[in-house]
Amino acid sequence: MKILVLDDTLYTLHNIARLLENNGHEVIICSSIFSMNEQYLLNKHNIDCLIVDLELNPFGLSETEISETNNGLLAGWIWLKNYVLNEESYEVKCIIFSAYIDELKKSLTDSKEISLLNNIVLISKGEFDVVESLLSSNI
Repeated sequence: MKILVLDDTLYTLHNIARLLENNGHEVIICSSIFSMNEQYLLNKHNIDCLIVDLELNPFGLSETEISETNNGLLAGWIWLKNYVLNEESYEVKCIIFSAYIDELKKSLTDSKEISLLNNIVLISKGEFDVVESLLSSNI
């Protein structure tokens, strides 16, 4: 499985990558939205899964998108919904892996966004064992 991971905390990013690679997955890591935009565009037809943190530096988003990020707290969600989930034909599995899952849920008021979120696996960063379990069952 080819997995694209976005997290700007390098320690977390490398630990996730190592875990995925140890389970036989091919991993592309990105530490910024800017690099994720590039990698996603280059590889989007070959990516099986995205793992995205919520709290990110919003560099790479438009000014309008940055205003929606709650000071960067939800930048990963803004990127995901605007660049991946808005495509009619998206089939990539998505995992949001963040300490701010509750904040994301509270921020959503639009029924379309709530519907999009229902198709995503949400995992709190304190539940790393859940990621391992998902991986062993091929996500």
